[in-house]
Amino acid sequence: LPTRVLALLDVQSRDVSLLQEVEELLMERLRPLVLRYDPDEAEVGLHPQVVDAVERTLLRLVLARTDGNKSETARLMGLSRNTLAERLKRLDPFGESR
Repeated sequence: LPTRVLALLDVQSRDVSLLQEVEELLMERLRPLVLRYDPDEAEVGLHPQVVDAVERTLLRLVLARTDGNKSETARLMGLSRNTLAERLKRLDPFGESR
């Protein structure tokens, strides 16, 4: 997965076939999670769990690409620096607050 996602980040224009490949991979990987998910036993809904996991992974990859440069990371992700700072704090992509 990381190689494919890294390749996605290196594409300057939207490469539809690569995005489709990522979507297919997500479909394959998320199917078991969706099938096993029980809302009565979960503390958090399925949607926020999956969205946070994907965004946390994307943050790790983009921060690695930019050597930790948060201004460049925010620019690549299409976020303001304040929004990036909030997401870094909330999602803790490197498990620093554990």
